[in-house]
Amino acid sequence: MRPKSRLTLGEKLAAGDVIVLLESSGIHANGVSLARKLAERIPGGFGAEMEGGKLFGEALLAPTVLYPPVTEALRPPASCRTTAPTSPATAGAS
Repeated sequence: MRPKSRLTLGEKLAAGDVIVLLESSGIHANGVSLARKLAERIPGGFGAEMEGGKLFGEALLAPTVLYPPVTEALRPPASCRTTAPTSPATAGAS
């Protein structure tokens, strides 16, 4: 199976398509390097307190939710297209 071949991008959307948004469970593997650099720059580093009282380092240890089981359960055979999840926390990161 080639997941990239199943991505639905803007030009492929059509009337009647359903868009499902999934909240990110956290930083995921591709954001760890950025998080380490951020920890070097913020006061308190990994011990910096975040909203809700959780420490920055603790937040990084939260387990990652894997999305394929969710998207596969939502996808009726041959009638629904999926796209990659996005995270509000990393959407503007560079």
